[in-house]
Amino acid sequence: MSCHKYLDDVKDGNLRGLQNFLEGCCQNESMPKGLDLLLPVLTNLDGEHDSTVIDALEDFVHYWARNMTENKIEIFYQFADLFVDRTETDFKKAGKAYENLHINVAENSGCVIPSKYNVDEFYLLAAENYLQEGEFRADDCLKRIRNRITRKDKLLYIRYKFCSSELQNLQRNYGGASYCYLSTLRDADALAVELNPESQNVSLNNAAVCAILDKHGPPREAILKEIQAHPLSQEIPVSNILNKVCNKQLCTPKDRKQFETDLAPQHLAIGADGRTFVENAFIRHNVSVVSSVYKNVSLKTMAHILGVEDEIAAQEVITEMITKQGLKAIIDGVGMTVEFNPDESILCTWEDQIMEFCTELDVLSSDIQRAKERSTNMTN
Repeated sequence: MSCHKYLDDVKDGNLRGLQNFLEGCCQNESMPKGLDLLLPVLTNLDGEHDSTVIDALEDFVHYWARNMTENKIEIFYQFADLFVDRTETDFKKAGKAYENLHINVAENSGCVIPSKYNVDEFYLLAAENYLQEGEFRADDCLKRIRNRITRKDKLLYIRYKFCSSELQNLQRNYGGASYCYLSTLRDADALAVELNPESQNVSLNNAAVCAILDKHGPPREAILKEIQAHPLSQEIPVSNILNKVCNKQLCTPKDRKQFETDLAPQHLAIGADGRTFVENAFIRHNVSVVSSVYKNVSLKTMAHILGVEDEIAAQEVITEMITKQGLKAIIDGVGMTVEFNPDESILCTWEDQIMEFCTELDVLSSDIQRAKERSTNMTN
């Protein structure tokens, strides 16, 4: 079986014969001759016509992967790469192609694979495509190579680190993701891997987004400071919000809308409380800012600051933060106010100061008494 006779038909625009030919290869369970001539023809098909043969090509390369011979390995990978290119923006399909074609042949065909083909890179390519589609299947691909990727292969290592960051972001592990994005940039500098400005911008911006969405605590504060100190921090899309968060300034509903503009779907998902992760992050931030400045605030004012409907909604939000997130506050349901940091009230602070003064006075009195006793003993 030869593909030579179909080449002229393709040049004349007759793709039906080529489609039938590829389908016939699978049905007849035979590999044609002249595949090296067919490859450039398929490569040069324009977008208007390639849809008539792409399904047949998919069946053909999968049949070929199941019936591999060593003398066809290199030409097969060229066909497999061509099929991946033809998936265009269907990243999930591309990820599956890397697993079922490239990886499957490398690991299960029993053939000796030329050293220029790196199965770890195939796994990485599969993971990168799955992540583009927001598919958790990327986790399985990364796990397979976790113990094989080292700093010796610098570029592959940096790509792996970025994929790990993206996966944690997808899984909503925002603290881990923000740290991993930053460490990817640090490792790239340490290994002298030159990242283009767009890659640096994406990594730093994603680090900032995840840090802003992360729960409050010392690790988050340290990461936010490192991001803000980065030379490119003022060039990333969320720089305005980053500065407000780092400088302990209130964020408005307009700020939140701006922040949401380019976020991924997992960031905008609605939680069990009926609010998105972004809404909750901005609520936590604004409550933190208010509690550091004011002692008592009306629930009406808090409703306006938090961007919720009314005083009742503000009370529910703050009550949840008190019970579940350790916010130090007391709500006065009668006066419709909230008191922040009640253990640090003016009265308690005054009492602490009096106690400290009395303790110091006792120590001083004891010192004076001992000094008098020593003086009397020396006189006698």
